[in-house]
Amino acid sequence: MSNNNNYINELLGKMDEKMLKVKLNSAIETLKKSNIQDLEKKIGKIDKDKLMNDIDQVLKKKPDLKSSSDFGEMKNKITSQDLTKLSQALGNNNPDLMKKLKGILK
Repeated sequence: MSNNNNYINELLGKMDEKMLKVKLNSAIETLKKSNIQDLEKKIGKIDKDKLMNDIDQVLKKKPDLKSSSDFGEMKNKITSQDLTKLSQALGNNNPDLMKKLKGILK
């Protein structure tokens, strides 16, 4: 029975990773294709505190995330211009979120 639970937990973990990858790729595409005004509207609908908490939870679950090849691939897609655009869309009200994102992307 324990082996079944381990298998199920492993499967769920892989599903979580795939969903995270899909969401991150979607966010990167939105960042690249949207203008600042559209980004401001989309970002305005997001609960920033929940997002910060979700980021923390992912990093706790996956401490080796930053060293994975998938993360490196996604990180390489984000340019300094993308970060500037994101920072402008976030405005001055969310410096902690921008600081956290830049820290992750180092």
